[in-house]
Order: sequence, then structure tokens, then C-alpha cells
Amino acid sequence: MTDITINQRPISFNDEMVNAILEGRKTQTRRVVKPQPEHDTDYPYHIGVGRDRRARHCPYGQPGDLLWVRGTNISITLRVTGVLIERVQDISEADALAEGIAAAPTGTGGYMDYTIGPKFMHSVPAVYSFKTLWDSIYAKRDFGWNTNPWVWVIEFERVTP
Repeated sequence: MTDITINQRPISFNDEMVNAILEGRKTQTRRVVKPQPEHDTDYPYHIGVGRDRRARHCPYGQPGDLLWVRGTNISITLRVTGVLIERVQDISEADALAEGIAAAPTGTGGYMDYTIGPKFMHSVPAVYSFKTLWDSIYAKRDFGWNTNPWVWVIEFERVTP
């Protein structure tokens, strides 16, 4: 008989992303790989990532592990379903949607531009919306979109109590 260990780890989300999880819009999160490499040559393979981009040493866990959302009084548990590594700019339109970005209220079918604030929202493509969200969080930490950092891509599903 094999022992299977399921780890539990905390993870932080802002209120907007917690709401996106509760609404079923957010099933992925990207977190900066630390430390970033000095040289990019085959970097992912040096930290236990196979050529399939599956991460074996992600600090946020492995498939089957549980994440609990830190800083909320809502009981949300998330089960990790996949872990990859990529450059932040490699995000696809579908993955940007899985990040839980908000639809623009203009009725045009686009998504919110996080650079101009909720009073002046207009429609943009999902990847551009994610870019503006990313910069609102990480640009001040020197990991903005234009630096194109390596990121952990953590895919998850909500486990309801």
C-alpha cells in the first residue's frame, strides 16, 4: 500500500479574485517564480520542470494538494489540479479568462481594463485585461508585464465544504 500525502498550503487573493473564485470564473492563478533566473537558457529545466512544462517543485503544491485562502473569513478550499511554468506573456485568451478577469459592463463582450478604474471601464480583449490586472499587482514589485517574468501557473478547482 502506498501512502499518499496531501499537503495543505495557504494562498492569498484580493477580494475581487475571491469573488471570482466563488462565482466559478477563476480556476487559475499565476505567481512569480522566485528567484528569477539570471540567464534564461533552459531555465525551467533547472528547477525540476520537465519538457512538458509540468512543475515538480512548485512552492504552491502539486496536483491533489489543497490550498486555503488566507485573509478571508469565507471557508474556501481549493484543490490543485495542475502546475506548469511559463512566461507571463505566454498566457492564452482562454487562460486569461480562467484567471477570473471581469467582463466590462459596456455590453460589448469585452473585459475590464484595470488601468483606468471602475468608473471609466471599457472593453478590451481578455489577455490585455489580464495584463492590466497583472501590472496593477506586480509592476511596483519589479515583475511587471514588460519584464515577462517566469511564473508558476496553478490550476485549481473549488472544493465546497
